[in-house]
Amino acid sequence: MKLNVQTFKNCLIWLFIINCIDAFSTLFWTSKGYAYEINPIMNGWLQLSTNWFILIKIFFVSFACLFLWRVKTNKLAHLLVFLILLLYIYVLIIHCNIAWKVFFSYL
Repeated sequence: MKLNVQTFKNCLIWLFIINCIDAFSTLFWTSKGYAYEINPIMNGWLQLSTNWFILIKIFFVSFACLFLWRVKTNKLAHLLVFLILLLYIYVLIIHCNIAWKVFFSYL
């Protein structure tokens, strides 16, 4: 799989955006008791400090996006971006499902 440069760039941008949504949604849902952080490493950071959780989560995904951009000519980078983006879309769907259950459970 090889994406054109603009599509690859757009995937990285969406990956960053969805990661930010995931980070702040996770903070919101966990603080209200509706969800928990499934990643044990990130859960440790979340238990330590919400500020550290956000900082680490955004830093590492940003670093990964920059790294993947630097190796954008590599076919494996394109496959990884595609697979990671699919994973984050799945996580976004989970957040939407939680929101649906919380906000529309009264119907």
